[in-house]
Amino acid sequence: MGNVVFDQTSKAVAGTFKGFLEMEQHQAIGNEMLKEAESKKSSKLIVDTAELSVIRKETQQWIEEDWFPRAIKIGIRYMAFVVSKNALGKMSTKTVNQKAGPIEIQYVDSVSAAKAWIASK
Repeated sequence: MGNVVFDQTSKAVAGTFKGFLEMEQHQAIGNEMLKEAESKKSSKLIVDTAELSVIRKETQQWIEEDWFPRAIKIGIRYMAFVVSKNALGKMSTKTVNQKAGPIEIQYVDSVSAAKAWIASK
């Protein structure tokens, strides 16, 4: 499924999404990331979707209409995405991220590249 940790080096909250997630599983990880970012006063997220399958339509809608507005409200400004190795996963992630508003997004191929980019912000 996935997990959420705070990366001390880059001062970013890192979340891992794996497999074909039900909406509730995606929400649990996404909400935990925002909770951790707010408690650590971090404006940066690392989203590891390297092993994520396609994002369901209803989950995409939740991210666009609920999650992104809350992320913006708590001050998220930067997101580094480790892109999915799955073509449909990659495409659905990039589609939903078009609704990120003022959040600057960088797509990378590894967690180390994500940490390097987000640490520079």
